[in-house]
Amino acid sequence: MPSTYHIPLKSLRPIHFKIIKLYIKCWKKKDIACELGVSSSTVSHTLRDPIAKKIINAIMSDSLHKNMIQSSLKKELNFLASMADTDRDISEENFTKVGVKF
Repeated sequence: MPSTYHIPLKSLRPIHFKIIKLYIKCWKKKDIACELGVSSSTVSHTLRDPIAKKIINAIMSDSLHKNMIQSSLKKELNFLASMADTDRDISEENFTKVGVKF
């Protein structure tokens, strides 16, 4: 019967960082293992490591924060662009069509 206890890694090596990087890019664990030439258990152990989890969570929360800011800025820019389009509609040509002259 397999043990559910996980022994933390002593240190993260370059291969572990590659595993984390591919995982953050939404690669599947088996694809990461094939790409890097390691076993799927190595990938799983790496991703379950407490330090790796902290790295992944920090990167994901930072990415989420950036996306929220970008989304907010896009909404504001779209709003300002729509206001600018409205301002263009209120022009001399539109008023002269209805009999108002400047």
